[in-house]
Amino acid sequence: MDLEIGFHVFLAEFFTLSNQDPVLFYKFFPAIFAVLAGLMLFLLVRKITKNFYAGILSVLFFASLKSTIGILGVWFFVPLSMDFMFIFLFFYLYIEGMRRNSAIFLFFSVIIISTIALIHPQSASWIYPVIIVYLLLFCIRNILKINLTNILKFKNAIFGNILLFSLPFLSFIYFFKILWKGSFEATLNYFLKEFIIFRGCPSERGLCEPNFILNFYGIIAFILAIVGLIYLIYKFIKNKEDNKFNSLLLISWIFVMVFLISTLHVEIIGKAVASLMGIQYSPFTLLTGYIRIIYEAFLCLAALSGIGLYVIIKFIYVRLKNTKFNQRQKGIAFISVTLVVGILIFGSVFAGYYDLKPKIYKDIDNDDYKAIKW
Repeated sequence: MDLEIGFHVFLAEFFTLSNQDPVLFYKFFPAIFAVLAGLMLFLLVRKITKNFYAGILSVLFFASLKSTIGILGVWFFVPLSMDFMFIFLFFYLYIEGMRRNSAIFLFFSVIIISTIALIHPQSASWIYPVIIVYLLLFCIRNILKINLTNILKFKNAIFGNILLFSLPFLSFIYFFKILWKGSFEATLNYFLKEFIIFRGCPSERGLCEPNFILNFYGIIAFILAIVGLIYLIYKFIKNKEDNKFNSLLLISWIFVMVFLISTLHVEIIGKAVASLMGIQYSPFTLLTGYIRIIYEAFLCLAALSGIGLYVIIKFIYVRLKNTKFNQRQKGIAFISVTLVVGILIFGSVFAGYYDLKPKIYKDIDNDDYKAIKW
């Protein structure tokens, strides 16, 4: 069964319609889809923060994400990396649908998550827990306002979410018949083992070490992500009206990623989840493989790091504004400090970025080309 049919159909249709050489043109796809993903990330972060510069800074952190053969990433064009732009687009449409109480926006978000599922099903599976946490936080934020009047007020959003959550149930019913193993219990057990529970983690290149994420993403970038998260939590607690819809998303996203990663690294959490599911414990992740979770967590961290850096720059601006310098001196001081901070941070974030590429890429010769074409 081809579970990534959307990815393969795209390639087949593109090269059929464009008449491009698949071997020679394929190398452009990573850059093309990375740019599209960066654009979607910019729009999403700008929507969340209502700030242009936070969006730009997030794109820079996204551009700094490294790739390896083990973890893949933006340097490769695979189903996972093709989905990045659609993941950002889905979240943009979803929070806009919730903010506007619009069934139309939520309907389009259903179309996008269906596209994600066709390209890379594992990328769609973890999105649903993010939305569940988002909705729970939203209800907690408005617990005193939950009444029949407000429920009716959000009837469009409720309908859109019902439509969104009906998709996995319909998919489950469809695949349940295809994957039938003779009994309900045997089929459910097979479904859990193949599509829900992913045991272990590849041991090569230190991917399973608890400090891998910190080392790979960068300590400074990680600290900035924490600053961005604290800022969003503050906005979640303090802000009113439509801002409450926006800050919830990245909080929910990083919470779910931390939980999914912790089932592998934190034994007490893994055992508790295994006990609830009635399965025997051994290190595992839910919904998607560990390596995929890591890179999808990086997507969220890139957004948080951009927001965190923006918060620091804004803090510097406010502090300088309150000094006794004249307007010209304040401007020069702000630009100078911002440039120094930016150079130091992005110099650290991009350090070693190109050192990895020679280990990944190999130029093909004419014999290799003929072999691939064959």
